[in-house]
Amino acid sequence: MNKIIHPCLEHTNILGTITKPLQSLGVIFFAYTAMDHQGDMYCLGSKPDYASAYLQHNHVHSDVHYRPDFATDQYHYHFWDFVNLDKNAAELYHMAANFKQSHTLTVMQFTETMTHCFHFSGAIDDVGINQRYLERLDVIHAYIDYFSKCLQNMPEVAAIFNHPTHTKKPVLLDAKPFT
Repeated sequence: MNKIIHPCLEHTNILGTITKPLQSLGVIFFAYTAMDHQGDMYCLGSKPDYASAYLQHNHVHSDVHYRPDFATDQYHYHFWDFVNLDKNAAELYHMAANFKQSHTLTVMQFTETMTHCFHFSGAIDDVGINQRYLERLDVIHAYIDYFSKCLQNMPEVAAIFNHPTHTKKPVLLDAKPFT
């Protein structure tokens, strides 16, 4: 019997190519996570060692949130360096630091049936990356558009939707969006 391999572990060369444009910003790690209205969660990360640890520790349960009442086609921004993290998020943040990545910006997009989260992380010693994120939001959004097209058109990337993690109760965001 063949062992089923998660796409972020099986297609590392493709993910490396897809995320190459982010290097100009200093982004060393990119991840995509999503949750649908039924509680199915999906994840994809650009570094196989980090992705393996993420999957092994089941961080998808604390990293993806569903918010059905936010306006669709809007973006919300979450700068991890500037928020109080709950226990699970703090564990994830420290795990990332063990892989020499930090300063994560999560851009969240809400639709009627799914929340999409695009995570951008820099090197742990890159203290200026949050400012670059702000200055280059045009590049961040161009990349989100590019990645979304890859997600729709590349079977190797779209394969994440064949690997859901299910939760009985979707984690809802607080009433106030991340800013």
